[in-house]
Amino acid sequence: MKTTAKIISIVVSILLVLGVIFSTEANLNLINNVCLYILAGIYLYCIMYFVIYKCFLKNKTIDSKQVFITVIVSVGFVVFMPFHYSEMVKQNRIQKIEQEETSIQISPGSKNANSKNNEIYIESIKIEQNDYNMYEIELTDGWEFVDGRPYTNQMDAKPIQINFNKNADVEIYVRKNANSGMINIKYCGFEKDFDLYSEKEIKKERINLDSVIPLEILHTRVGVRCAIYYICYGIITSTVVFIVISLLFRKTKTDKLIKKKEN
Repeated sequence: MKTTAKIISIVVSILLVLGVIFSTEANLNLINNVCLYILAGIYLYCIMYFVIYKCFLKNKTIDSKQVFITVIVSVGFVVFMPFHYSEMVKQNRIQKIEQEETSIQISPGSKNANSKNNEIYIESIKIEQNDYNMYEIELTDGWEFVDGRPYTNQMDAKPIQINFNKNADVEIYVRKNANSGMINIKYCGFEKDFDLYSEKEIKKERINLDSVIPLEILHTRVGVRCAIYYICYGIITSTVVFIVISLLFRKTKTDKLIKKKEN
């Protein structure tokens, strides 16, 4: 029985992990993700073995009350507390697109009609949470360093480029005020204008680089992958819920036996 339980547990665990990887378009080029799925597989094997061997093969009886409560609670979790599937897929797609990128180009965008000028002031850049040395940026025509930071107020200023290693986490911060124009960001083969105009002065605001990637590329359709994800999610949730409920039932049964002996 133990061998049967182990084989079934291994097969089910592998299928569940592969189902989640496939349905969420997981990025397996990152070692952290690979380690996470390996640990998830080990965890699933343990809980599957407990359920299959301890609760079914060994006991050979299924408590209908436990099964009923498990179904109700699991459906509640799946319906009322679902993981954000579309957001998960979106982030995985962004990771895959960004992982090969090694540079960002910055240039002036079109002018905001309300702005008094067309200023672009790059307040700071962080790569892997560390401050980037601004003087490593090779300034092109129209740009200058002001207080050690790249600055331009010319519409025809040529693009400047920020270089970094693959898979690096990059953050760009800019100033926003009534004199600010638009900044054009070229990233991962796409480009987008960000309006820096603000009636109120903002000394430091982060640019959302992920938004440079068009939404249609990140849009997740409800289909086979989505169905597979929720099936896997449902199986994993119901298994964990069943274990908790079976342990609670067992504890209740044990307490009753102890009370009978005491009486």
